[in-house]
Amino acid sequence: MNGFLFFAFYISGICVFSCEIKRRRISIFITLIMCALFVLTVLSRQYGYKDYSDLGAYLSRFINDDNSYFSAVYGILTDVIRLIFGPSVNGFLISISVLVLVCAYSAVMILNYSPIQKQGEIKHRYIGTFLFLFCIYWGMSFSAEVIRSGLAISFSLVTIVSLLVSKNKVNIIAIIFFVMSILMHWTQIILLPFLLYLVIVRNVKNRSFKFYFILSLILLLLDFCDFSRIVMQGLLPLFKKIVEIFDDVGHYSVYFELVERTTVFDYLTRQYIYYHLLGLFFALFKIEDKAYIKLLNGYYYGLCLFTFLNGISSAITRTQWPLLILSVFLIYKLICERRHSFTWKYVAFLLYIITQGLLSSLYLGIVF
Repeated sequence: MNGFLFFAFYISGICVFSCEIKRRRISIFITLIMCALFVLTVLSRQYGYKDYSDLGAYLSRFINDDNSYFSAVYGILTDVIRLIFGPSVNGFLISISVLVLVCAYSAVMILNYSPIQKQGEIKHRYIGTFLFLFCIYWGMSFSAEVIRSGLAISFSLVTIVSLLVSKNKVNIIAIIFFVMSILMHWTQIILLPFLLYLVIVRNVKNRSFKFYFILSLILLLLDFCDFSRIVMQGLLPLFKKIVEIFDDVGHYSVYFELVERTTVFDYLTRQYIYYHLLGLFFALFKIEDKAYIKLLNGYYYGLCLFTFLNGISSAITRTQWPLLILSVFLIYKLICERRHSFTWKYVAFLLYIITQGLLSSLYLGIVF
């Protein structure tokens, strides 16, 4: 990934936030520049990516018109892109990155036009800021690495927001996008408990920071004790049978094997530490907003997934992504909260984008 383009995108995102926090309305021109830089940064990753990168497989199969490995819906999408651009890598990456952007834009617009909009609250605030918060890590990863999973999760964003703001138990938009996400990548089924929670639970309990802190300590202790491997190894055959229902080619069954630790702290990665600290940050500065509390609970559901499944799945972090991405909505809501000062918003914003930028550069690689 071109470091100069990534840095330019980074600066443009800060400019977008600075304009929006002062004017309290979207700066269309700078936001369009930021989005263009995002797409260019994604395009730059086709050069020099690492051998183990997923991107290489996506590009190779796209060029060779080979969709045998992927879902039918993904195959239809690539066929349409190929029909428009031919076997062009640039056309493919541009199409994917723009589609991911459109999903993120749709999600934040639904959130801003929601029936639960607070009286007197200014609409269209921080739209560009949301896109930047989403794109700096998640958008980059979804467009230039884990493309099919990324598209599925991007569709799920629209589902989550539609249910979050809906007063009706049946939401057609949410159903359509959730079905699309599952057809794109079946692992989105992991979202179903959280989506049912959004539909069924109307009044949520506003728990204190102490609750989330204790929950985090419990999760940390269980992970240290290798709880998942000890308890879940007996359920491994059942998990494999469930996976086989969706995976008729037998690819994903290899991801569900008993994981033996070589050291006590094998699980203790930088992402593991970061996501737990980020959860505590959101819990500490929790606002009295039903949507925020539901999102926070969903985020912790994602953390719990690791504790329950890491002993039998080597790809558990990817399973968490549909829920850990809720951090974008959480930081967005904190920034939109009126009671927070401009200084506090800048500090929270900078802390988030600096850490997300580091994760993005470490995951995707930066070349100057």
